[in-house]
Amino acid sequence: MKVKVKTFARFRELFGSDLAIDLPEGTGITGLVSGICGNDPEKQDALCGKEGNILGHVIVAVNGVRLDRDDFPTFSLKEGDEVALYPPVSGG
Repeated sequence: MKVKVKTFARFRELFGSDLAIDLPEGTGITGLVSGICGNDPEKQDALCGKEGNILGHVIVAVNGVRLDRDDFPTFSLKEGDEVALYPPVSGG
C-alpha cells in the first residue's frame, strides 16, 4: 500500500517534506517510522531514540487527526493515508 508522509521543521530537513512510501498492508505507525528511518542513525534518533519507540515529543497525525500515543500499537494504516510528523512545537 502507498502512504504519504509530510514532515515539518527539523524533520523536513532530515526526511524531506513529502514522501510516498510503500508498506505492507496493515502496517502501523511504528512500522512506518522504521520504513522512513531505514538504517540511518540520525533519523532513528530524531524519531525513536535508542529504544525504537517513537519519542514522547513527536506528534503524529493521520489524515489531519492527531493520534493518541496509546493508539500507536493498534493503529493500522490504510492505502492513501496521509501521515504528518511534527517535532516539538514552541514559540510565541
